[in-house]
Amino acid sequence: MEHGYFIPKNGTNMEQIRILKKLTYKKRRNCLESQLVPNHSKEQKGYMDSRPQSLNNRNTSSTHWVKKTVKCGPSNIPPMSRLLKAAHRHNVDTLIDMGPKNSTKMWSTRWMFVVILTVYISYKIRECSKPIPVGTSERFKLSLALLIRDVQFQIIDCLDCLGLVPDYRAIRWLRRADVQETAGVQRSDATFDGVPVRVYRPTIGPKPVKAMVFYHGGGWTLGSVDAYDPVTAYFAEEAAMLVISVKYRLVPEHDQGDGLADCVRATKHFLSRCDRYGIGRDKVVIAGDSAGGNIAAAVALRLRDEAFQPMPSLQLLIYPCLQAIDLELPSYQQNADGPFLTKSFMAWFLSFLCCKSKRFAPLFLGHGHVPSDVRAAMAKGVLSHDLLPNENKYPPYRKPDFRRGGSEIWERISQDYLDPYRFPLMAKDHRDLPRTYLVTAQFDILRDDGYLYVRKLKEDGVDVIHYNCPYCWHGIINGLGKFEYSAKIMDTMVIFLKNEL
Repeated sequence: MEHGYFIPKNGTNMEQIRILKKLTYKKRRNCLESQLVPNHSKEQKGYMDSRPQSLNNRNTSSTHWVKKTVKCGPSNIPPMSRLLKAAHRHNVDTLIDMGPKNSTKMWSTRWMFVVILTVYISYKIRECSKPIPVGTSERFKLSLALLIRDVQFQIIDCLDCLGLVPDYRAIRWLRRADVQETAGVQRSDATFDGVPVRVYRPTIGPKPVKAMVFYHGGGWTLGSVDAYDPVTAYFAEEAAMLVISVKYRLVPEHDQGDGLADCVRATKHFLSRCDRYGIGRDKVVIAGDSAGGNIAAAVALRLRDEAFQPMPSLQLLIYPCLQAIDLELPSYQQNADGPFLTKSFMAWFLSFLCCKSKRFAPLFLGHGHVPSDVRAAMAKGVLSHDLLPNENKYPPYRKPDFRRGGSEIWERISQDYLDPYRFPLMAKDHRDLPRTYLVTAQFDILRDDGYLYVRKLKEDGVDVIHYNCPYCWHGIINGLGKFEYSAKIMDTMVIFLKNEL
């Protein structure tokens, strides 16, 4: 009791209040709260006279009020703010046992935990951090962004290991974005054939006569319409287009096919009604980046195979993922450590995509997901490294050993990995697809997916324009407002859309 502090309702001792507010939950568990309880014993009447006048005015003919000390356990102790309010509301004093010995021990344990956690995260960051490839633009900004990302991911990894929150949900929360209103763009949420979408309409200049249906990236797992709001709003304002951003279902809560079905339904709904929006039927482009680029290519294949009319007049594919059989293409070897999209992260995505779990990611890293005979057959066909330009085969690239492989999960994933609607490079026929503008980034593991797809489209008679950004990395368009080259590559696409659509 000698270590306690009384905080009266009308007291002015700010030092006592400051100490009270600093108490931790562990101290509050052992706190002693002074309460008034009814007592019918006449011997306690003298205590009543020392209480505040508001209590002395009570009718005490049959009931007297006495001071009783009650220990607060972990189940009934309220937060400190509620404890103070309750004390003031009932006009009673609150007694907190400071417990100096326990307090010192608790603070020592806490600081020890903080130090250990800091050392562990620092070690993991140093272990995981890799040199930034020579030739990338804005290296200082990129280094800082990667450092922040590594710190965040190590904390998320700790939370996941402790079972507090799944890592993919934590990353989604981390990548959430508050939509910033733009003066030149009007946003409205709608539903196209049961699929939620966000419509961006430019408000400056003439009424738009062109439109884009956009599918966001994020490895089929992490992205959102809100996270891509700056990108879609930029397209709407700068290209003077109506932009529809599709909120499709994500893995692992849903199958990849569910997300694709959402995108196909929303696209069909808009294409069949585009004249209601004042959009010409030959003025619609489907677009997406990364996993969204994969979806855009798959939507084009699905619409062609179903003979749907009207077809989009253009597909804009921004560093798309188009196959998952060969993870030893030159770009995978040269950019295995990123920036941003690393080979390990790609294996994490692919494991979630086809197995609904990240535990198979090590198999993807070691090519244990594909039998050696399948790898060898693909290497002689559509995935042949000989189809790539020689300038793409710089060190540390070396021709892989296709005898390495595994069949542990192949039966489970083979149908998906060879499905052209999931990985469009696997399609046997690409004829009659819309004109294509395909963007790749030099320092991106998916760069050679794009090169192989461009070659395949040209062989099948599709009109293709390919732009490889020499200083950029995967996810560059998400750096709007942060990186100079983010705006440059966006402006390149905007100019093309203005002139060619």
